[in-house]
Amino acid sequence: MRYTQYLLKEYFNIKATEPYLVARAGSIMDRKRYKRMVNVYRIEIYRKRDVQIFLSKIGFSIREKQLGLPRRRIS
Repeated sequence: MRYTQYLLKEYFNIKATEPYLVARAGSIMDRKRYKRMVNVYRIEIYRKRDVQIFLSKIGFSIREKQLGLPRRRIS
């Protein structure tokens, strides 16, 4: 996660939050009732300019998110 954060800053000048823990290993996922094997971390891009740069230069690899990009409004 820190390497991803570094790459965003170094090559695209995008500021992201520090990685933070979302779910601990061993916790149970409610919907599907399975046990997490590893910790889950997250970083976020929150500044409007940085989000726009991310969408235009990097984008998403997940098809559902690609389809949602034109409808997404950044205010």
